[in-house]
Amino acid sequence: MAVSDSARASLYLITIIPSLIATLINLYYLLFDRTLRAALNNHVIILVLLFVLIFDSTTVVCSIRFYRTGIVLAPNPAFCMIETFIDSTVTVIITYLMAWASIERHILIFYSHWFATKSKRFVFHYFPLFICLIYPIIIYSFMLFIQPCTIQLDYHRTQCGFYDCVTSNKNLAIFDVLAHNFIPITIVFTLNIALFIRVLCHRHRVQQRIDWRNYKKMAIQILLIATVFILFLFPPIILYTAYSFGLSWTIGADYISDGVYFGFYAFMLIPFASLTSLPKLRKKCKNIIFFWQRHPAVNPEAVLLARIKPNQTINKY
Repeated sequence: MAVSDSARASLYLITIIPSLIATLINLYYLLFDRTLRAALNNHVIILVLLFVLIFDSTTVVCSIRFYRTGIVLAPNPAFCMIETFIDSTVTVIITYLMAWASIERHILIFYSHWFATKSKRFVFHYFPLFICLIYPIIIYSFMLFIQPCTIQLDYHRTQCGFYDCVTSNKNLAIFDVLAHNFIPITIVFTLNIALFIRVLCHRHRVQQRIDWRNYKKMAIQILLIATVFILFLFPPIILYTAYSFGLSWTIGADYISDGVYFGFYAFMLIPFASLTSLPKLRKKCKNIIFFWQRHPAVNPEAVLLARIKPNQTINKY
């Protein structure tokens, strides 16, 4: 049974506010803590969180409005094109960054010497991040604005149906679903399973050569985020890929609608998974909780005694 539009709007609204707060907390600690900011493994996470912030404040907000009213936020062609472009590029940028994070985590843990020099760090760290950011912008500029497209906009459809410029072209649709969805998400899925197995198998041997504790934290960080990403996004992408290759849309029709809807949670829940991997933040939260639990009540008599003069007496009655 499909989730109603009113329920969809409510569920997104309940989730987006904590998601935004969690994203800002993550970014604050990762950007303003010099040690965390300098760590190579955190750079891709910072970028992911920045684009999750954009995703929450644009795509999710527009979706809430659409599900509540049945019409796009601003029913005009310019808005439809901008909304579709932002939604498409941001989601693919996050997906690509997650795929690269899954690859890079293997390098950081098992081949850390690849980052030993500035030139190596540029080739194996900064340049891949740049590609993850610039490629989606270039490809969707072509697919949405440059290639010929004469579709009729419908303001009662998500993104006004402007994404049909991509899906109406069979070859382009297959390329889009494979290059921007199925392949990168499969990379996230397979490489994180491989990382988990590899870490378990190499734990005792690696522990003798490197600081195992730091590398275990790096593995846990990406595994937590990738688990959320895979659970919500992988199943609908598999079905959508099958549709692109000719599977009848009547098969799994009810699921694909809800699957795409809940797929947004793969992005909105990333900040919560990231929070659990910040040891300093967890420690501060525990200290705050313990402070309030253990803070002793102030004795009014003790306060009064502290304020009187040494030679002054108190008449208690």
